Amino acid sequence: MIHKKNHNLNIFALGVSIYLINSFYFKDYVLIQQLLVWGTTGLFLFFNINVLSSMFNKCAIRKKISEAALFFILFVLFSILSPIAHLTFDFSFLSTTFLKLLSGFVYSLVPAVIIFKDNRIISKFDSYLLTFSLSMACYVVGSLIIYFIPSLRDVIISSIYMSEKDLDIISYSYYATRFGWAGLSSFTTSMKCVLGIAFLQFLLIKYIDNKKDIFGCIVLVLLLLIGCFMYARTGALIGLIAILMGLFNIFSKFKRIKKIIKYIIIIVVVFIAIAPFFYDVISNNHALSWMFELLINYKEGYGFVTDSSDGLLKMYDIKIKFDTFLIGDGFYIDKATGGYYMKNDIGFVRMILYFGIFGLITQYLTFVAPLIGTIKQSKNSLLKMLSISLIIILLLFEMKGETWVTMLPYTFSLFLLLKGEEHKAYENK
Repeated sequence: MIHKKNHNLNIFALGVSIYLINSFYFKDYVLIQQLLVWGTTGLFLFFNINVLSSMFNKCAIRKKISEAALFFILFVLFSILSPIAHLTFDFSFLSTTFLKLLSGFVYSLVPAVIIFKDNRIISKFDSYLLTFSLSMACYVVGSLIIYFIPSLRDVIISSIYMSEKDLDIISYSYYATRFGWAGLSSFTTSMKCVLGIAFLQFLLIKYIDNKKDIFGCIVLVLLLLIGCFMYARTGALIGLIAILMGLFNIFSKFKRIKKIIKYIIIIVVVFIAIAPFFYDVISNNHALSWMFELLINYKEGYGFVTDSSDGLLKMYDIKIKFDTFLIGDGFYIDKATGGYYMKNDIGFVRMILYFGIFGLITQYLTFVAPLIGTIKQSKNSLLKMLSISLIIILLLFEMKGETWVTMLPYTFSLFLLLKGEEHKAYENK
């Protein structure tokens, strides 16, 4: 997919990405496999330190990335000082978040380096977009296969390592779709699917003159949307919003949109034709009724709501003292229950409760600053569109849970591959 004159896909980078984005460890070899994966990826990046340096030097927004690094340092200081200043000494946020960040940066940079070193690829940026999206599409296909072959699910459960909490969650019949070769797949996996949708819409518009590319992108978008519904209902809603944003960009940018409209009409007609049949099937199946609760509730007149969204609204009914709003309380985990402090699951609220609004601002600026710089400075309307979409996706997901820690490494690795000429205007022929 993607016209050969403009793009080549590195199969090795794709294979590595498929595993690293949704990694798993065999139950009997967890330590050995961890040492092997971390050792291999760590040594790979170490021996390619000059390549990483070259990637940064050739990056079109390296100054903005440097600014983001300064905000990251401030964020780290807030994270360390808050529990010390409040004498809570709750460093659970540091231990969990920075381990996730470290693994995220390592796992996202490895395929980026492989792509950068492949001289056959003209647009490294486009290659990374496609590699990530295809990796997530493969995972969704894997989840579908596992769902329809229950015996395969049993084999995976008995083979890979999962926490007791994860094993308990997947035991419920209505969570049957929230499973893949990496085990329990929920909110974060759904967010990655939405990220893939945003990436594909960039490619779809850029290569709109190629029929195969249009068809391929639409198929992948639909696969990832299915993944959004399978893994988290909040992700399903945001996935639909991301697609609507993409359609708006297509309709506002092009006068010649017959190709896109044709595929959309086909999809809508097929959906309308099969919807009545599938409604009866879905409503009588625990897993599918959970998966499509958003659409079922809408059809039954309740609107685009789910039990998850209703529960989320209750979490917004929280009174935060002014001093807590400014400097937080220094708690991330409730030591008594082991759950999140004040039983709040909302991403940005957790951070305010932990280190206050100023810490939250520095945290978000590590992600947003390079994107805002791209929006202001770039003459490439597609890059602006992608940057705006990524900011909106982050804010929407953070209204439900924490996604910054996952989105930051992949966005960083992506924009590290952005060349100066791609930062300029893109003229659609």
